[in-house]
Amino acid sequence: MRLNFLSAIERHTSMSTPTASFNAVKRKSYYNALKVERGINFSDPTEREKYIRELHGGMQTVDRLAQAIQLQDGEGVFLFTGQRGSGKSTELLRLKYELERNADEPCKVYYLDMEQWLNTSRELDFGAFMLAMVAAWVEQAQPAKAERSWAERLSDFLIRTNISVNKLSLGADVAGVKTSVSLALQTDDSFLAQLSDQVKAHRNTFVTALHDFVSEFSRELCPHNEKCVLLIDSLEKLTGVADKAEQVYESVLSVFSQQSEALKLPLVHVVYSIAPYVLNQNRQLPTLLGGAVAVQLPSVHVFKRNSYDPDAGVGQIMQLLEKRCPDWREFFDEADVRQFAQDSGGDLRDFLRGLQVCLTGLNISHPRADGSDWAYARSQIKPNTAIDLEHMRWMARVDATHGAELEKPITPLILERYLSTKHVLAYLNGDTWYGLHPLIREEVLARTALKPTADHGDRPASA
Repeated sequence: MRLNFLSAIERHTSMSTPTASFNAVKRKSYYNALKVERGINFSDPTEREKYIRELHGGMQTVDRLAQAIQLQDGEGVFLFTGQRGSGKSTELLRLKYELERNADEPCKVYYLDMEQWLNTSRELDFGAFMLAMVAAWVEQAQPAKAERSWAERLSDFLIRTNISVNKLSLGADVAGVKTSVSLALQTDDSFLAQLSDQVKAHRNTFVTALHDFVSEFSRELCPHNEKCVLLIDSLEKLTGVADKAEQVYESVLSVFSQQSEALKLPLVHVVYSIAPYVLNQNRQLPTLLGGAVAVQLPSVHVFKRNSYDPDAGVGQIMQLLEKRCPDWREFFDEADVRQFAQDSGGDLRDFLRGLQVCLTGLNISHPRADGSDWAYARSQIKPNTAIDLEHMRWMARVDATHGAELEKPITPLILERYLSTKHVLAYLNGDTWYGLHPLIREEVLARTALKPTADHGDRPASA
């Protein structure tokens, strides 16, 4: 199915006779209901209604993580991973909600989004990461009756760790301080280089000062010995771009492998949301981090194991849509939506974004999504296929075996690169198995002179 862009534009902008079936107010409401800029706010009862339990299968990954935190005395380190677009941020926010309302042992929980502080296309520097974490935590957790401002606390931390603050504007305005610090961490090459050099030259002093600060601040926040929990999100978004991707991957692996002692924070339970490759490349990380619990959030099971036949996850995605947009059938045919759920490969973010794209093409003269709208939506989520032919041949082998097929020159980091760009998807109904993104499968097999086999099922429709 191919989209005639010119005719689509002409049709969508047509001023033909209005019909009574188009609800412009509802279209706008649904467009916003489908937004996935952030996870569900579980403190809002209306937002909680949008959540679908067991969306990722019967195993409740976050419930297991919550139990581990509640069972462990003292401090602890926990790893949380999963495919991008699987809903990790929403699950971390649900973890925050569940821990805070636990009557037996209430927790003080702080959700820290590292994407607001770190440049996801840069290599991860240990000093920058720790500074970002402390800055995000202090900004969010400032006690109501604090004797010192956030800027004063942050300045105190920097002075303790011998980090030069000359380039940072640490005034009294919280918003201004946050902007100054985040900009320096994301864009100021000279500051980042200086920070890295200072931390390397005085690593032991830096780590000791960091842990002392964390210990003191957690005691202040939890005067009645409540558990203090930090949820460190978005580290999985550190993927780099183009030829820089492998350096970024290596830098993240290095921080978690070589700085494991520093990542164990005194008096604090910390959950690091990391990309799957960090754990896959070093299965000893839980041991290095003090016996940490590591859990993995599976993608939605839209396909049966090792095939492209629809599975129960398609119906669960339909429930998610029903929660957000109860009258969605005014705009979409059910068969089209179910097919698009498969075309997205179970990626919730892409699925919802595709529905938004379809809504942008609807108007009074064209009240329901048709084939050209869905084709355009598919073009928006389809991975780019202008890639190396040898890599395509490897993808064809992955499609045939559903394994990683890691033989030279294909390295684990190449696999991770294509997982991050969604050319290859990892599924977890059972042990991990791999498949091509449904929207590129046909093209990859055609270009490598391989054809789909009967036991792989029929290919979902694509653009």
